[in-house]
Amino acid sequence: CGLRGIPDACVQKCLTFPEKTYAYDCALLIGFIKDGIEEVPVRIPPQNPEAETHFRKVEHTFLINVVLWRKLIIFGGTSIIAAVVDIFVFWYLTKYVLTGVRYPIIVGTVIARIISATLNYNLSRKLVFKTNESKRKSFSQFFALTAIQCAISAMSVHFLEMLIDGAAVPIKIVIDLFLFFVAYKIQDKFIFVSKK
Repeated sequence: CGLRGIPDACVQKCLTFPEKTYAYDCALLIGFIKDGIEEVPVRIPPQNPEAETHFRKVEHTFLINVVLWRKLIIFGGTSIIAAVVDIFVFWYLTKYVLTGVRYPIIVGTVIARIISATLNYNLSRKLVFKTNESKRKSFSQFFALTAIQCAISAMSVHFLEMLIDGAAVPIKIVIDLFLFFVAYKIQDKFIFVSKK
């Protein structure tokens, strides 16, 4: 961890991190970087190279990685929940509700996607990015991104399936996995941006 001098103005922020030991130090530095707080290097007396370290490689490396990847892991979890809801709503609508409708698959897909995307938006806003950005603005941006994502996925799967004469499902998995990471970065950088 090293020696850290924390200004009085930042002490309250230091108390908001629940992590312990090396994971706490990692979370603290990430939080400061996000808030634009600069780290100023200082000279300290040389340390004894023979001194015993408190760093436990497996445990502390795991905890530090949880801190580093936590947001992406939670984002993945909320996306899986939304996908399960999407599939369940689609199944329920096409099996029990839309039996007399002319295009049950299209109507069911649209309704299920609206419901699952709304859920995904709220989970992402509250659990993943914890933003104070305007809800109206971020909501419209999120749905625009979702619509673009759906269109890119559908067109890419359609054309690649014809081009390489492959099965649609494996192609869709690869494309959607790529779009998952792209969507995460767009949401993190442009949609759910916390105001300083």
